[in-house]
Amino acid sequence: MRAAKIFITDLKKHKIFDKVDRVRIDLYGSLALTGKGHGTPAAILMGMEGEIPDSIDTTKEELPQHPNGMRFLAFDREGEPLINGEFFSIGGGFVVNEITIQKHGDNVFYKAYDKSSVDLQRSKQDEAVTFAALPFRNASELLQVCNRESMTIAQVVYRNELHWRSESEIRRKLMDIWNTMDQSIKNGCLNDEEYLPGSLKIRRRAPGLYRNLLKGSMQTNAFVSHNITKPPIAGDSKEIIEFLSHNTRKKLNLLALDFLSLYAIAVNEENAAGGRVVTAPTNGAAGIIPAVLKYYLDFISENPEKDIMTFLFTSAAIGMIYKRGASISAAEMGCQGEVGVACSMSAAGLAAVMGATPKQVENAAEIGMEHNLGLTCDPINGLVQVPCIERNALGAVKAVAAAQLALNGDGYHRVTLDQVIETMRQTGIDMKSKYKETSQGGLAVNVPLYFTIAKTRNIGIIAHIDAGKTTTTERMLYYAGFTRRIGDVDDGDTVMDYMKQERERGITITSAAITFGWKNYRINLIDTPGHADFTIEVERSVRVLDGAVTILDAVSGVEAQTQTVWKQADRYGIPRIAYVNKMDRVGAGFGRTVKEMRYKLGARPLVCQIPVVKKDKGNSSFTGVADLLNMQVLNWDDDPNGSVISKTPLTEKYPVSGLFEEAIKGRSSLVEALSEMDDHILELFLEAEDHMKVTAGDIRQALRRVTINGKAVPVLCGASFRNIGVQSLMDAVVEYLPSPLDCPPTLATLPNNQLVKITLGGNERLCALAFKVTHDSKRGPMTFVRVYSGKLDNRMALYNTNTRKKERVNKLLQMYANDVEEIPSITAGNIGVIIGLKETRTGDTLIQFDDTRKNLKLQNIEIPAPVFYCAVEAAGLSDEKPLEEALNNILREDPSLHVHVDPDSGQTLISGMGELHLEIVKDRLVNEFKVNAELGKMRVSYRETATTEHIDYTYLYDREIMGKRAKAKVSLTITPLPQNDRGLPEEGGNRIMFENFRKIESVPGTDQGVNNQRQNNMDTKLSNEEIESVLRTGIISGLYRGPILGFQITGLLIKICSIELYGVESSRMAISSCARQALIYAVKEGKPVLLEPLMNVNIDLSEEYLGIVLGDLSGTRRGNILGLDTIKGMSEQIDQNVEIYVPPDSTYTSSSQTSTFKSKKVIHAQVPLSTMLGYSSALRSLTGGTASFDMRVHSFGIMSEDRAKAVIREMQGSY
Repeated sequence: MRAAKIFITDLKKHKIFDKVDRVRIDLYGSLALTGKGHGTPAAILMGMEGEIPDSIDTTKEELPQHPNGMRFLAFDREGEPLINGEFFSIGGGFVVNEITIQKHGDNVFYKAYDKSSVDLQRSKQDEAVTFAALPFRNASELLQVCNRESMTIAQVVYRNELHWRSESEIRRKLMDIWNTMDQSIKNGCLNDEEYLPGSLKIRRRAPGLYRNLLKGSMQTNAFVSHNITKPPIAGDSKEIIEFLSHNTRKKLNLLALDFLSLYAIAVNEENAAGGRVVTAPTNGAAGIIPAVLKYYLDFISENPEKDIMTFLFTSAAIGMIYKRGASISAAEMGCQGEVGVACSMSAAGLAAVMGATPKQVENAAEIGMEHNLGLTCDPINGLVQVPCIERNALGAVKAVAAAQLALNGDGYHRVTLDQVIETMRQTGIDMKSKYKETSQGGLAVNVPLYFTIAKTRNIGIIAHIDAGKTTTTERMLYYAGFTRRIGDVDDGDTVMDYMKQERERGITITSAAITFGWKNYRINLIDTPGHADFTIEVERSVRVLDGAVTILDAVSGVEAQTQTVWKQADRYGIPRIAYVNKMDRVGAGFGRTVKEMRYKLGARPLVCQIPVVKKDKGNSSFTGVADLLNMQVLNWDDDPNGSVISKTPLTEKYPVSGLFEEAIKGRSSLVEALSEMDDHILELFLEAEDHMKVTAGDIRQALRRVTINGKAVPVLCGASFRNIGVQSLMDAVVEYLPSPLDCPPTLATLPNNQLVKITLGGNERLCALAFKVTHDSKRGPMTFVRVYSGKLDNRMALYNTNTRKKERVNKLLQMYANDVEEIPSITAGNIGVIIGLKETRTGDTLIQFDDTRKNLKLQNIEIPAPVFYCAVEAAGLSDEKPLEEALNNILREDPSLHVHVDPDSGQTLISGMGELHLEIVKDRLVNEFKVNAELGKMRVSYRETATTEHIDYTYLYDREIMGKRAKAKVSLTITPLPQNDRGLPEEGGNRIMFENFRKIESVPGTDQGVNNQRQNNMDTKLSNEEIESVLRTGIISGLYRGPILGFQITGLLIKICSIELYGVESSRMAISSCARQALIYAVKEGKPVLLEPLMNVNIDLSEEYLGIVLGDLSGTRRGNILGLDTIKGMSEQIDQNVEIYVPPDSTYTSSSQTSTFKSKKVIHAQVPLSTMLGYSSALRSLTGGTASFDMRVHSFGIMSEDRAKAVIREMQGSY
């Protein structure tokens, strides 16, 4: 922060501030590697007073003068550098620059100049330095001064300070230091936050330790202020010096050591949380000196004012010697330079206030360091939390022990402090850099950052739109300690919906990923969209999940999009649990929703909780849930944020009528259902002969088994917006959903279609799937990957088996929605992000570059065909390049979006999944990518096909291009595919085959026009595989544009029979162009027709609106009604013979509102997409906003002749 402030000050001083267009800050050494954990980015931003710097990756580079360097560069609007400056963090809050180092040499480590006086161009510090009255360079010289002047160490330091500051200023600054230390201890002990910030999710211990100590026998006047408001002794400096003399030796109170540890932990937890501490000697070791001093003041001191000054002056003298003789920077010395120095300084200060002689003080300082020699600095994950916080507590204890040892001696000892300091310096030089605050060695790499694979859950949240996915996720993050407040969808401040468009519209558009901990489990969670236009986000997320939470709206029940995403999860065999949300809403029906799960989703729901509804004076309210496994009621009334859960045993005396009896029935049904699916539960039940004697633990284990096997779905309930039930859902996630180890091996294919298993265990080679690619304006392409085997390391060279290209990892990140954390590796079973991949797309397989399995491919992600398109046009020539770049970036992110240029009109056309999908693309182009472009009218993306049963066609391509002959001849056949064969997505819904394929080679022709043919006896440059690949490329390019309106051709079986080659005249271009033209002419002869997308439409509505909606569908919308389903209203009797337990529902009414339930219907229809434009608004109008619908592409059907003519007239008139 100080360096940034100095840099900005100098920009203004040299009158170039107004010319600056941007600023870049390069971080080096541990500032780059562990800077985030130390708050370096935030400090720089604050120091620059709001400027936003760009940090680049400089972790492998060091500046020659000092490991911890920062380079500031300012640029003008043309990108030309204006000025640069290098600063070095040398520990203890000191910042110097290259000029300072050159001018002062070793003196740069001596406190002889103002911290803030460093300048880019000047070195006025030379003039400002006034050497001390009683100078000393090492401990030996310090003892000589004390002996010669008959002074204590504190008196020597005070006399020297008088050369720079007045008596009153010295005292004021010294007491400011102590007051800040004292306040940091108090803040740490009284803090009410449960977790420290950062991904480790370390719980704060100081508040709990403090409360426990106060409850015990060690009563103390904790936090008695030792602030000094009056000078301890009035008079001249001689009196002050005498005031700092040592008193009679005192005895330590060893029973207070628990408080000593508490104080150190409190300060360092404040430091880890970004609180205010004193850098004495450094931030990482800031807890030791205040802890030891407060310990002495609270339990031993009789004169706090004097003892504070004596302690701090003495500690400062020892710190000066370390800075001059070695360093207090962990980047140079390791943790011995921080915790070791702080321990040594504290031991000296404590010995001084205990009445030690200067030699005993020096001995205490020596002991304090000697037993910290070689201590490495290896903070886990780069955060000053583990092991830093505990090291401060132990460092404080060591300091007390060192002082006590020194006091029990006479001050004479074999090893001197100077020798120990030199030993520390040499040890620091010999110590490898990975042990010096870089988090690249020691504990930082040998301790798992999070959890074992067995305690990892890769889950997704899937549901219909507006069922409460994001609301539930935000509560999960809050209760896990990841956030400090609950994000709200309506307020637009959610963590998961971080895109501007998501917050404006209150919907999820992209699948956001986040990692957090819950009860010693690691949860990788993906929140997916509920809108049908963004189904690709669900598809590519479900592909990499091990389990899912399905959220259901208790009022609406199982809705249309819920069925769609449920089928997607079925396709990948994803185990699920269900959470019935919005139980607090009028009309909520838990039992009704459970029943719908059975007949609309085909699931076997197992009810694990039932809602607790209290009725008072005609009003009903949802207050909690009854846990059927443990037979207890969970209530969230004690805390409005839902953090406190009260648990009450559920007995017949519970004050909710019928609840106990219903819980007994529900638990009995649960045990019986599990007995049918799990042999272990069956044995327990037969042995006990009582449902209630089967333990909750046995039921829980059985639920896990049947869930992972896909036999059943545990069902829970809650009201996320009211903060009810979310913690129970999180418990169910870790208890019932599988870890990566519980999932079957992932299958991959080899070129011969041989299936191979990709397993997690052993020494498997790396195999990962890129399931999502996004573009970040600063980081570039961000590739989301799921690692299925092996380990993905930073800087690793990869091979993309789909693109057949080499890629290299620049960085690995852990995603926290829109925030990131850099990590060294991604292990098997986990999800992370790669920075640096240039060619990788969604669905690509990544292996290690030296892996011999170059053709290995994991199961790809199914990409649905686009059904809407519109033209996009740049406002001017200068906007065309930015538009092209923006579209390329969006294409890499969204594989369901297609872009092509119409060859006739020259327009750029984008195709997508729906109206909202393309609206979001337009909004991103304008607002996110700042492209000046206009989108045309939204249109349906039709298709074309040939209808003639069989067409044989041979085409001779013979042209002269730029003076060179290009010639080839292709023979092929085309046949319409059967109705149930949709072809291959990568071939545009067609199938391309090489059946009895022949390659004919001919001598290049002359003007006589007759070629001398001979088969398979002429050398060519292209292999058969290469020729087939070129032919396939030509056919696919021909499929992009049909003969009627230029729409994509689909639904054909294309067999390539032969290729005739003419030596060098048959180039790749000639072969590809020949195949393309052969297909185009064949389709023209095959009676081409227009196809329109037919949508499977499901509409949920009340029976009263059935007639009007059916009439609208079958009339003007040309729909074909496929069937009707009836959803029984809760007023009807539930079938008692149903195979699932369905709890009864309470009708939530109030004195002012009555809710009635009527039978609901589900319409299944097939409707042309062109008639469904704007249907959402039309359906709301027809049903008073009570109906919902979902639609998905079923197929492409042939248009009637009249309809086709109308479309042709409309389209041809639009260009």
